[in-house]
Amino acid sequence: MSASGDAKLTAHVALAVALAVAEQRASDASRPWDAQDRDYLAHLKSAVNYQPTDWELDRLGGK
Repeated sequence: MSASGDAKLTAHVALAVALAVAEQRASDASRPWDAQDRDYLAHLKSAVNYQPTDWELDRLGGK
């Protein structure tokens, strides 16, 4: 199904893709986290009351 012509669907697809990219970046343990990763986790915490895992807290610089 094409999203052309449906602005709301296009926005939802864009958000889903952006979240998937952010999740993929954050899960890559071979690279240190940067501001983009911290912002992504902050978004999850505020938008859906996400509770970071111990691994994520460690990546943030401590529990």
